[in-house]
Amino acid sequence: MRAYTHIAVEGIDGCGKGTQTQLLVEHLTRAGFDARLVREPTDGPIGQLIREQLIAPTISEVELNVLFAADRIIHCMMMARQADARDKQGGEGELVFVSDRSVWSSYAYHGVDNPAHAHISPENTRPDFTVVIDLDPGLALNRMLSRDDAQPDRFENFERMSSAREAYVTLCERHPDRLGLVDGDGSIYSVADAVTARVDQWLTTGR
Repeated sequence: MRAYTHIAVEGIDGCGKGTQTQLLVEHLTRAGFDARLVREPTDGPIGQLIREQLIAPTISEVELNVLFAADRIIHCMMMARQADARDKQGGEGELVFVSDRSVWSSYAYHGVDNPAHAHISPENTRPDFTVVIDLDPGLALNRMLSRDDAQPDRFENFERMSSAREAYVTLCERHPDRLGLVDGDGSIYSVADAVTARVDQWLTTGR
């Protein structure tokens, strides 16, 4: 059994997950949890390679998916080490890692029923609970392209984002105990209210 809780925030690019992940950490911290922000890909060597391949691809998507899996396994090992070190130091409050993306991104962007997942996405890499922010792909794409530093990667196009959105909805339907869908079409704080309410509900009754 894990010595920590792993909660993820998911959704297509441009849905606001980065902001909502940070706000969720702040919410959980106020509630007395030892909440820590993490993200995938990580900042390690494999994570950096993944980011390079997203912008200037030289490998296939099959190979990229394997890189994501390797980075994720290392990420899970890192969280376990942090939890162990915290226990030895007598840390207070339940430890919760809140991650921007998780294994569900691989399912959304590389195929919900892709047989590769059975080999490279083991059960222990799945978060305990995940909030999926649902947003129209056209709106999400417009948000991204309006940024001053906009540099779309290999997945940031309307067709790919549309298929990923459908995949996330399918995942929520298949795993209602592990994923919850919230509407991302609203103000930052109205979406945050929906995200925190869904997480609070799971923390209270879902585990």
